This record gives sequence, C-alpha cells and structure tokens, in this order.
Amino acid sequence: MIRRLFLVIGLALVAAVVPAAAAQAAPDRDKVEIFLIVYDPKGGDHDLRKEVIILKNTSRHAISLRGWTVTDNDRNHYTFKWVWLKKGDFVTLHTGKGRDTNRHVYWDKRRDVWDDHRDTAFLFDKRYRLEDKCQYHGNWSGVKFCK
Repeated sequence: MIRRLFLVIGLALVAAVVPAAAAQAAPDRDKVEIFLIVYDPKGGDHDLRKEVIILKNTSRHAISLRGWTVTDNDRNHYTFKWVWLKKGDFVTLHTGKGRDTNRHVYWDKRRDVWDDHRDTAFLFDKRYRLEDKCQYHGNWSGVKFCK
C-alpha cells in the first residue's frame, strides 16, 4: 500500500516537473527571416530603390530590429535604427536613397549591393548572432525567394 502511494506521488511529481522543464529549455527566440531578395531589378532604369531585401518576423511577438545588421559577401552592411516588426510583419530594405518608414528603410547606396551572379545575405541580431542567411546564384528572374 505504501509502495503504491509513493509510486502515485512520484508519477505526479514527474508529470508536474517535466512539462515545466521542457518549456524552460525551448524559449521563444526572436525570429526574423530573410524572405526575398531582388538582386537584379527589371525595367531598364536600374533604380536602386527596386534592389531590395525583405525580412519577415516569424516569431509570436513584436521584435525591435534596433542594432540588427544585414550584410553580404562583400561586407556591405546595414544596421537597423528603430524598426519594430509585429508578428507576421515585413520590412523592406532598399539599396538606394529614400526616406525611412517603419516598413521601408533605405541603405542610401549609389551602387548595387547585391551581386547579379551570386551572393549571400546574412542577418545578424543585435548580439551579432546569425539569425538567418540566404544564398543565390543569378538567374533570369533577378529574384530569390528565400523562405
């Protein structure tokens, strides 16, 4: 009888402790992904505002991108200043010049950042941990869907 009582108490403790430990072991990290890169915009005018990289917040909460960085193989880098992304929101980083908003930010470059033949985009969080990367080899479309 006592042995059975200890068994029931032990099972109850395990049932209470294991889910709590599992929840603690897998916290919801900030997750932003590289969604798309337009590395060779079509249309002939080669407007650098059309050369873009689009990021998406795939986490379950809003994320501040302050201090996050986008880089490429040639070590061009852009550091976000104040963009907030709600769950599921996108932000577009344009290579050319423009006025920043919460959904469109501008690198203010005068030349291409993304190579037309091959390149890799890297996204680092504010602690400079690699959050995502997307590699492409140029094709006729000039667009790479990363996710």
